[in-house]
Amino acid sequence: MDAPLRVTYGSPEALRQQFDTQIALGGLFIPTVTNLEFREAVRVVFDLEFCNDRVELEAEVVSVVEPELAGQGNEPGVAIQFTDTPAAVKKQLGPYIGVDQVPDRRRAPRRVARVPALIETEDGRRLTGRTRDLSHSGVLVSIDGPPVPVGRVVTVTLDHPTFDERLEVPARVVRHLDVDGTVMALGCQFEPADEQVKDALQFIDDVQTSEHARRLRGVTGAIGELGIANVIQVFGGCTRSGTLTVIRGHEEGRVIFEDGLLREVRLGPVSGLKALTRIVGWRDGDFEFHARVEACWGESEPSSLDGALLEATRQQDELARIEPAGWLAGGRFLVDRTKLDAERSDLSKLEDSVVELAGAGMTLRQILDVIPESDVAIRLALAALADLSLIHSRP
Repeated sequence: MDAPLRVTYGSPEALRQQFDTQIALGGLFIPTVTNLEFREAVRVVFDLEFCNDRVELEAEVVSVVEPELAGQGNEPGVAIQFTDTPAAVKKQLGPYIGVDQVPDRRRAPRRVARVPALIETEDGRRLTGRTRDLSHSGVLVSIDGPPVPVGRVVTVTLDHPTFDERLEVPARVVRHLDVDGTVMALGCQFEPADEQVKDALQFIDDVQTSEHARRLRGVTGAIGELGIANVIQVFGGCTRSGTLTVIRGHEEGRVIFEDGLLREVRLGPVSGLKALTRIVGWRDGDFEFHARVEACWGESEPSSLDGALLEATRQQDELARIEPAGWLAGGRFLVDRTKLDAERSDLSKLEDSVVELAGAGMTLRQILDVIPESDVAIRLALAALADLSLIHSRP
């Protein structure tokens, strides 16, 4: 173990403020320039100048902010997670600030947590995804495919973000989070067996603590200030690797890159260039960046980050030119079946697929999600069908 990391407090008020916002939840961000690496064990020395004393605690590095990111409004440093439990940390530091107890974690609201998740139904169906938030009672999981119906019993598997551990717990789907007809996330309520409750609560506590420490100095901001394409270029250019999470309303996507290559882009059920093109079109929302590559949902061939951004921007420009007036993403269509029978032999394969999905009552967003071709190609097919008066926007 190298030289300890030091944090200094000139007053009990300064310690109390950081205790309430960071330390009591199991982690701390320490501004410093260091060569420490992810998961490296460290000692943290609390220099308490106001009482001429010091406290040492063991910890582990869970995130490193490189000096290159300082120019993006962030400090270089490390986020650490304490080895001891929050209760043990409180016992060491609490007497200096009059803290008798750690906040009751069991009554705490859901906390942001983004870790790999798997949802399995009793008939063997599997949905991979990533958690958005997590509490003792349940979890909200972004999914990559058709949703499981509300009320269905499932098994939820969560991967620990720091350690090679996972939790499998029975649960029930209690809500859908949808955007324009496409379900983006499932809310699941945990239903552990009595003998599993203690271990499940401890695992959830550990995940929340680790995620809190990791997020302490993730770089965050508003998309509108820079534009999402610029945000991706900035982080892709100044860091070796990283994961960028983008959030707009109920939608949450992520862009993962490494050594100038794009490893994964996902937005709900769509991935790759199709997902990147949609994200590039966002004009508002928020982002959160961490200089660490997170686990990917599926295997994909890495591609040039700059090349992918260029093509996504080109497609977004083309979409702006062909966008039909009044066609809302959540809108549905009426199909003229009489005209369709007469014109069907002249339709392309893509046009035929589009008109069938429109006739089945899918929203525009659902049609774009289901068909693998680019959004540009699908919208051109829709425009052609509209020109032939085969489909109409439903009032």
